[in-house]
Amino acid sequence: MGYYTDYDLSVSFSNDSVLKRIVDEELIDENFNYTDGDSELCLHSKWYDHKKDMLRISAMFPGVLFTLSGEGEEAGDMWREYYRDGKMQRADVIITIEQFDESKLK
Repeated sequence: MGYYTDYDLSVSFSNDSVLKRIVDEELIDENFNYTDGDSELCLHSKWYDHKKDMLRISAMFPGVLFTLSGEGEEAGDMWREYYRDGKMQRADVIITIEQFDESKLK
């Protein structure tokens, strides 16, 4: 069956040539759609190897910061990963709910 995630991949500068090259040269096995001028690639997939693929790709483009955001099928499953020079940082979404404040009652 598997677990689907919506992925959004962007780069640190407005030049879309890096994203175009990723798609044109099929550097990722997933089926990203690309339109000239896109500054972001989007995918709804079971991309189980995304970390391995992104570490490899980020090493291929030194100095470029890749931002991969994901939102899974389950509520609250949202995260962002940053890749540069073959290294990665993960940031999970933190959901907070404000405490009750009587002054806000209308």
